Amino acid sequence: MKRVFDEIIKSLKKLIEKTNRLSQSDDPVTRKAYEEEVEFIRGEIESTSTIINKVQNSLPDEDTSVSYRVLVGSFQDAVQAASNSEDLNQLHESVSLLLSDAEKLSFLSSIAELKDTAVIVGANGSGKSTFVNSMAGMSLTNLTVIPAQKNLYFSEKTYGRESYSIGQYQSVNLKSTNEDYKQDDQMESQTTQRIFAPFTYMITALVNEVAQISTDERGFNLSDRTVSTWDRLMKIWEKMIPEITFRVDSTARKIIAKRNNQEYPLNRLSDGEKCILFYIGNVLLTSKDAYIVVDEPETFLNAAIYNKLWDILIDERSDCQFIFTSHNVEFITARRNATIVWCKQFTPPNHIDLRPLSTGRGIPTALLAELAGSRRKILFCEGTEDSLDYQIFSSLYLDDFTVKPVGGHDKVIEYTRVFNELPTWVNNSAVGIIDRDGLTDIEISALQNDHITCLPCNEIEMLLIDQDVMRSVVGLTETDEIIDLKLQSFKDKMFELCSKESERIVYTITKNLIDSALRSQFIDSSEVKTTADIINKIDHISLAIQPESIITACQTHLTQVLDGHDFEGLRMLCTLKGQVVGGLANKWLQSGYSKLAIGRIAKDVDLQKHLREKIGV
Repeated sequence: MKRVFDEIIKSLKKLIEKTNRLSQSDDPVTRKAYEEEVEFIRGEIESTSTIINKVQNSLPDEDTSVSYRVLVGSFQDAVQAASNSEDLNQLHESVSLLLSDAEKLSFLSSIAELKDTAVIVGANGSGKSTFVNSMAGMSLTNLTVIPAQKNLYFSEKTYGRESYSIGQYQSVNLKSTNEDYKQDDQMESQTTQRIFAPFTYMITALVNEVAQISTDERGFNLSDRTVSTWDRLMKIWEKMIPEITFRVDSTARKIIAKRNNQEYPLNRLSDGEKCILFYIGNVLLTSKDAYIVVDEPETFLNAAIYNKLWDILIDERSDCQFIFTSHNVEFITARRNATIVWCKQFTPPNHIDLRPLSTGRGIPTALLAELAGSRRKILFCEGTEDSLDYQIFSSLYLDDFTVKPVGGHDKVIEYTRVFNELPTWVNNSAVGIIDRDGLTDIEISALQNDHITCLPCNEIEMLLIDQDVMRSVVGLTETDEIIDLKLQSFKDKMFELCSKESERIVYTITKNLIDSALRSQFIDSSEVKTTADIINKIDHISLAIQPESIITACQTHLTQVLDGHDFEGLRMLCTLKGQVVGGLANKWLQSGYSKLAIGRIAKDVDLQKHLREKIGV
């Protein structure tokens, strides 16, 4: 489908060049051939109409959204109308509009099969908002564009508003005004009018419809009268902010807000309240089976309000297809049955790379939406954003990675693998860092093949008692001689503690190793078919794990480290993070040691380099 529209775009560009040459030429021979050329151009447009008709007939209902099929139908009508243009100037204008519309249809063809809500995500600067604004250039009626930038001010002095109708509003103002901020070649008064007029015209058109219905149907019973768009808007408004009501002033063609029995002008509503009015009004005024494209739909609104509002509006206009662009993870994850669409790049006027991004791969939608557009590689780590893991790795890797804590080490392993299995066009990858937790060298090597690095110690806290880190902290207040004495005292006390708590250390390491071994075991129903088989399988798992061997190996290793007074070996094995970093380090190195160590890592470039080399990502 996209290929067909790209060919149409090439053809229309050639026609524009031809109309330009004809209109600018003073050559008598060229002018003599004017009428023949006009007829030729009309014929070319009719050929385009034939192609579009074939496209329309070939669009399978089950694979294409109603909104896209209607949009193609509108384009077909526009092509047919253009072929009836009477002179060269009209032809040139018609072909220019067709070219702009064909480009937009080409863009949307990449997501034409999506029938539910789409949320476009992407990195800052990828062109999401520019794409939305470009949609406003469409001359086709069944597309509404609501911009991120909203200047919602009602002006009674806006030109011609007294007779402004809903039809006029639909044809002129259901478009983005963002581009008006970027024009340097137009009068300031015109720009101001374009930016501020839509809100005024929308309110006026709604009030005028109320007045018209009241006049035309004044002899009807109330139950027989047409339900105005304003009445529909008010039903939705009452679900959002019931404490504020409105009175329609049909004489002045405006509405007046009322709260706590006090009336006040519309402009005294908050930005969020006016925004709700603007959103509801535009969605209700959109034509049937249309696209509704909304940039930053959470603007001016808190989460409780915008989630409720857009759920109501999507249900209200179930005939339409909504396309949102948003950075807000809470908004994205709250959308029901939504497809995340990744915008790799939009380069005006006619290049875009939009691709649906599957979320059924084991990574939560919120996380995928947050990370898919990152321009830096992803680093998954354990913990939360308040944890020691995140604080340390943010200091070490923030220039090169987007650091994302995801809980336990199982999640780090899972998300790293899954993220690296995303399609290549995502153009990003991930690494993971986990605690060693007693893993064997064979297990560590296997994880490295999946871009997952194990720390050189069982616990992240043990990084803080790296000798260079300790020297950096103690060196803030002590001489080199005192530093050596303090470090030696700390090491001696740590050996004493670990000798005393050796059973506890062996227990923790053994438990971690057995937990890891058990997670890799499962009951295969193709092999285990009876309850007796299940019992045999469990017995086999116990024999395969051999916990006694694990315990013996841990005890032997720890004894060797303690007897050899091997501090680096002990740091790798020690599991007594609270007693060591939170206890001994405070007493024998520096009070408040942990916080000071984190601060030194954040500030000392050489220390950061040293730790990165130790970790080996």
